[in-house]
Amino acid sequence: MDTNCKAVFDLIRGWFQPGIPVGFCGFPSPAPPAVRLTCGSGKIMFDYNDGGALMRMPFTVTLRCKRNDSSDSFAALELLTSLCDDLMQTLPDLSGGDVPVGIIVTSPPCLSNSYPGGTDEYSASLELLFDRELKEEAQQ
Repeated sequence: MDTNCKAVFDLIRGWFQPGIPVGFCGFPSPAPPAVRLTCGSGKIMFDYNDGGALMRMPFTVTLRCKRNDSSDSFAALELLTSLCDDLMQTLPDLSGGDVPVGIIVTSPPCLSNSYPGGTDEYSASLELLFDRELKEEAQQ
């Protein structure tokens, strides 16, 4: 797992209450509720003159829950919306010289999958923006 993705994972895992397991790339439990984080690779958004770069790392948070009635859908969307709001105000601790700039929502929480047994998945897509200094050997 990329260190920046791990920092986001730790932030999200700390946000959810105990009893809601959070997994990376896969759900940690087949039974709801559960949360999954998937991360993309960092991409350069802007090159600085000093050799550094503004980077973005896309990630998606998916909440799996049991649907008993429509209030469960609203509760799941409200929970993911609250998470997105908090993530935009909280920066993860990055290592390796990367400096967090912010987290933005690129796709708001919505229903992403619905299964016959009454299990639904809701997802939100976000991006971590961070500054990265190029290593000396890469500049030469």
